[in-house]
Amino acid sequence: MNKLLLLIIAGLIVVAGRAVIKFINKASQRGTINKIKKNPSLAEEYASGLDIPYNKQSITKEEFADLVKRLVSSVYIGQYKILYAVPAGGTSVLVFTELSFMDYDTNINGKAGEVQKSAFHDFHLQFDGVKSEVNIHSALHETATDKFQKQEFLKNLLEPES
Repeated sequence: MNKLLLLIIAGLIVVAGRAVIKFINKASQRGTINKIKKNPSLAEEYASGLDIPYNKQSITKEEFADLVKRLVSSVYIGQYKILYAVPAGGTSVLVFTELSFMDYDTNINGKAGEVQKSAFHDFHLQFDGVKSEVNIHSALHETATDKFQKQEFLKNLLEPES
């Protein structure tokens, strides 16, 4: 009986911890977006902190403009919710996204199972007119899951289904 109680308490602590982390991440994301909305010049500064290259693709200036229009006007790109997209300098855009997904983890009963999670990823897309390419940067991924999530967003963004 004591082992079962300990297991239930441990499961609740894990779930509560996960909820707190999700709340902090969401609040942090919202805070950053609100600061940039109030002072758009902060977008370029924030974008410069996204310094890990994730993709580079040949693209014309017109295609880049269409890509930016799509980001600004879309609610979703694939399964990613576009929280905010804002110009971050002359030929770049800063994009804040949220992904809701199911993961195999410990549930509220302390048992392994499918658990709903959220991930927040930010991207800086910068057009290089000399090379006619878009360079896409983000923050360093913490896990392989983060890396694959970012790659999936970029695949959906750069290779949209017709």
